[in-house]
Amino acid sequence: MNVRTNSGLFRTWCADFKNFEPKSAGHAYTPSLRLVMPRPLPHLGAGAFLVTAFVSAFFVADLADALAVIVGHSWHAYFHEGLRIVNWKHNVLSNGEYLSPTGHLVKGIASLSLWAAAIGATDFCSLVIQRIIGRHGRWTETAFRLVGGTALLAFGANIYRQANYPWALHPIPISALVGGAILVWRGLASIWQHQFKPEN
Repeated sequence: MNVRTNSGLFRTWCADFKNFEPKSAGHAYTPSLRLVMPRPLPHLGAGAFLVTAFVSAFFVADLADALAVIVGHSWHAYFHEGLRIVNWKHNVLSNGEYLSPTGHLVKGIASLSLWAAAIGATDFCSLVIQRIIGRHGRWTETAFRLVGGTALLAFGANIYRQANYPWALHPIPISALVGGAILVWRGLASIWQHQFKPEN
């Protein structure tokens, strides 16, 4: 995609966001009497939104912590002294002290801002992927599902291998594993249906 195409997609995405009404996007019954989940964003369904929210929070927390230490305790403390937040809940630093009030403020603002930006960026990427799939067909959709699902599974499994975190029932790895399994299953099901679809 060239710069002009990307600019057009971004304008389309902004228009979709401006005109989007979550209440009108769901809560309706299909002919098969199955309840349709509300779509929280223009290009992300409810399931994809939840996975995005949980998984992005993992990376946003690290970035927000880094900004909090840099602004609250200096660039040198973070990059040269190795100062880090070791207890996220209580804002305890690696030197045993607590995060400064300025760091507290930066952490809160950065967490919400980066989280919203990550979710919005994912919705935009979903629009781009939908356009690519519409242009190149079913096999592209299958490839995206398999690659995305495998990445989520690897991410969730990697978190569980970190023995220093109590991740057993944490929603971040669980959502990654469930979302990844669903994507891989749908990708494989698509291949199966394409290969073994009975001929009329």
